[in-house]
Amino acid sequence: MSDDREDSSAAYIPARYKERIQSKKRQRLIKKLALYGGIGILVILVLILGTPFIFPPGSPAPSGNISPALTTTSIPEQPGTQLPTPDTTGTPVALESSPVMEPVNISVTASPDTAGISSIPPIVIDSVRLDFPATEFTIVSANETSRYSGKNLYEIKVQPAENIGADTGFTVFYNAIDGEPYTPGEDKLAITPAKAREIAGSAFQSFHPDKIRLHYSDGSWGIRGWNFNLIKDDTVFLEGTIDADTGEIIRFSRSVSSEGRATSPVLDIKTAQAYADRYIADHNNPVDISLRDSQYISAGSATEPVAGSFSYTYDRMVQGYPCDQDGFVVTVNSVTGEITGYNKTWNDPDFAFILASEPVVLKRDAIYSVLHKAQEIKPGEDTGLQVISSELVWKDLHKQGTTPRPGSIPLAWKIMFDDESLRNLPSPKEAVGWVDPQTGSIMELEYPL
Repeated sequence: MSDDREDSSAAYIPARYKERIQSKKRQRLIKKLALYGGIGILVILVLILGTPFIFPPGSPAPSGNISPALTTTSIPEQPGTQLPTPDTTGTPVALESSPVMEPVNISVTASPDTAGISSIPPIVIDSVRLDFPATEFTIVSANETSRYSGKNLYEIKVQPAENIGADTGFTVFYNAIDGEPYTPGEDKLAITPAKAREIAGSAFQSFHPDKIRLHYSDGSWGIRGWNFNLIKDDTVFLEGTIDADTGEIIRFSRSVSSEGRATSPVLDIKTAQAYADRYIADHNNPVDISLRDSQYISAGSATEPVAGSFSYTYDRMVQGYPCDQDGFVVTVNSVTGEITGYNKTWNDPDFAFILASEPVVLKRDAIYSVLHKAQEIKPGEDTGLQVISSELVWKDLHKQGTTPRPGSIPLAWKIMFDDESLRNLPSPKEAVGWVDPQTGSIMELEYPL
């Protein structure tokens, strides 16, 4: 992974904070997402300039049988085919990963933490507090800097509110004029900030956002790309990520208002899958994928039911076997058929996979090896080991931002299992073992104690 900092003194966020900050930011973003009330539009446009991605009643839809779970589906582009027409009684529903909640105003009243920070323009303070809330982070210092040529920036030191140990925090940069976050190295990208803003605005122009907020991630936090928020009336209603090299929108999610929504789905799970299949086909070259999982998740509760969304997980298929990481996750509004979430993971070039061959080691032998090793880790006790799943998959997890070498991605038995202690945790966990299908050796074992 390349280093996008412009010089050795460029500030960065320490690795020990990144995962925690990213998790909290995602949680806050889910809470902030809310549909701008009263939008009377039909659909979001394409993620790639100009083709609509939702299908109102009576619009074309793919014909033929729906691909069943765990069967390979090669999805070409299908212009002119027909999608099933849903009954649109009811209104859009909330993204299934979020509880129903009212829109959250993103404005933050400037409340400096230390003397002297009151001189920072409110637009900068508001932007900092959007990323680092006062309940979680303290602004230690803030100074104008000319470190980066042609940039009028504030260099702001931020520290976790709990002040872990004796750490002095980390430094972030914000534009002194418009308050936008700045990451060293973003000016060197193939997709410039202006281009990223244009891509996001064009893809979702039917929402007429008042503002598009950008923040570049250099890959050390996960995806290397432009994270964007669409804002209307001071409310974030959609967020996503644009690939910094290609300009492709590789993920987005949005929620909708709960007001007046139907209490149960209008579409069934197979009909809604046609919308997910079509969306993938319309926004990608022909791909070989397999539907691994589909589920319905309500947005309400047992006492106050509200129609939710259908979620579909697709595996990328290579030489007839599924990838462990590469694939798609698509969520569909169970009332209208709108696409409310899309996540594409497609990081591995074809040359990175070895040439698959028939396994020498049988599944039962792979399972035995993993469970035997697990018993050695927790010896002398009845742990209640149970196998959850076992299959041959490509072990394609690798460090974000790196390209795997030719023939470096192996085919392996993936054995998922748990035990009584893992099942009884407040948040149950699973263990996984990887076995070489040719030699029977255990390649990796993750077994929480």
